[in-house]
Amino acid sequence: MATVQTFFANLKNRILEVYENTIAGFIRSIFSKPSSILFLGIDNAGKTTLLHKLKEDVTNTYEPTHHPMNSEIEIGNMKANIMDLGGHTSARLAWQEFFYNCDGIVFIVDVNDTKRYCLVQEVYQSVREIQVGKKKPPIAVLMNKIDLIKHDSNSILQNQDVMDQIQKETGIENDDSMEQPVLVTYVSLLNESITDMSSPILQSFQWLDKMIHRRPEEL
Repeated sequence: MATVQTFFANLKNRILEVYENTIAGFIRSIFSKPSSILFLGIDNAGKTTLLHKLKEDVTNTYEPTHHPMNSEIEIGNMKANIMDLGGHTSARLAWQEFFYNCDGIVFIVDVNDTKRYCLVQEVYQSVREIQVGKKKPPIAVLMNKIDLIKHDSNSILQNQDVMDQIQKETGIENDDSMEQPVLVTYVSLLNESITDMSSPILQSFQWLDKMIHRRPEEL
């Protein structure tokens, strides 16, 4: 019995070691300075899924949060503040107070929830109107759940019509401006690995880190 317990203890330690050397280490390396990141989006978009994906590389589905919720995690040098406020107008009024020290935003959209695209557009526009001091934080948009519309991160890039329709109906598109850059990436948080450094999810964080740490002359 002791031998079995020892085996599983060693296995657990090995898994944690692998995780530390991949995901956590990667996040630490790109966010060379502590960065405060807000995870935003309406309910059931995938914020909690992303949280657990980054913290533990666990892929599960989670019940929608029915009440406003705020939680904070630290992964390497990244401090993430997850805002799950359901997208309700009154709840979104509280977002402002969390922006005072925000470095960057991850905005998550459920692309399969087409009936609420109008709400997504309303919430996204309210996010873009919030200013942090004299600047606006960069936004990495994750168009999530592409598996539910029969696509993966490669196949959807071959279907420009689908991407154009999503961007038109949500009002979200790439923005190269220095005032507030936006990068839109299509992902499936459930199906994609974040141990692969070339995954669209991690590439989004790489981009976000680059935008956060731009030199003053690049602004």
